[in-house]
Amino acid sequence: MICKECKRRKVKPLRKRCPECLKKGWKRVKKYRTLNKEKYKLSARKSLRNWQLKRFFNLTIEQYIALELAQKGRCAICRKTKEQNGKSLAVDHDHGCCSKHSCGKCIRGLICDNCNRTIGLLNDSLKNAKALVRYLKKYRIKFLRRNQ
Repeated sequence: MICKECKRRKVKPLRKRCPECLKKGWKRVKKYRTLNKEKYKLSARKSLRNWQLKRFFNLTIEQYIALELAQKGRCAICRKTKEQNGKSLAVDHDHGCCSKHSCGKCIRGLICDNCNRTIGLLNDSLKNAKALVRYLKKYRIKFLRRNQ
């Protein structure tokens, strides 16, 4: 096979460019990135987010935005905005449905980092969540009686 760019050198199987043309191409990419740092950072961040949503939750960025709009940009549990939390909202899914990555059908909603961690620490267990509520109520009543 012949190099797609210089049309002079032979290339290895499954390759399109010779090593010299590859180096030149990477030099052009590096030059572009240094001249357009902010634009490149934003583009790379968006690409990474799109890839993560598709890979881990089987969601497109459009579906994520639709979920965010449906929740008015607030956490589905504590109702704080992403500005109040300092991070974008996490995709919450039922870990009982899928072992490692979400199939996309078990997505419950978007939640903030604190609520996501809390659900994780409770092992997605309703039983543990109810026990936590009982515990908090029990000690809240004792505290209120003590201060009266």
